[in-house]
Amino acid sequence: MLGIYLTAAIIGVVLILVSLLGGHGDHGSDSDAGHETDHSETADGHHSSFVEWLPFLSLRFWTYFCGGFGLIGTLLTMLKMAGPTTTFNLSLGMGLGLGLLVWLTMKWATRSEVGRSVATDDLVGKTGRVLVACRPGQMGKVRIEVRGDWIDLMALDEGLGTLEIGEEVIVTRLENSVAHVVGLHSALEGPLTT
Repeated sequence: MLGIYLTAAIIGVVLILVSLLGGHGDHGSDSDAGHETDHSETADGHHSSFVEWLPFLSLRFWTYFCGGFGLIGTLLTMLKMAGPTTTFNLSLGMGLGLGLLVWLTMKWATRSEVGRSVATDDLVGKTGRVLVACRPGQMGKVRIEVRGDWIDLMALDEGLGTLEIGEEVIVTRLENSVAHVVGLHSALEGPLTT
């Protein structure tokens, strides 16, 4: 088991260091995996994606899970502080706990940062890229650069078509923290609707 713990620790620590030293190098670390559009209405009237709230689809969660699991497992094994079963259980608990803690902290920080520092005027007219496809009547997700920071927002296509992953869009308005966007090519071909 020591080999498994060491491998997990190395992978976790290297990925953590890369994300910390790389600044914005971890843009995709928490983008939604898959293209599911299971949206539900929350109590405050905002739409929320079920996939968005699955920590196991987040690279950030797995990075910190590996780091916590590997480091604790390696230390307990090398110092012979516990038996194999106890070591595994403690390592697993630490990995899950650390992964969830970091993932939830980043979710909270991202949401409060969007609500606090980004005004409508900062977003309208900005271009971005689609992270999760926008389909008619269903929200997707876009990534927009605002004042040197990358912000991911839930988005609706104002053109009522489909915006695929990677497609460039322009924000026409912001309503209840949801960006209303049109494909950049559509915007260039005709007037924007607001």
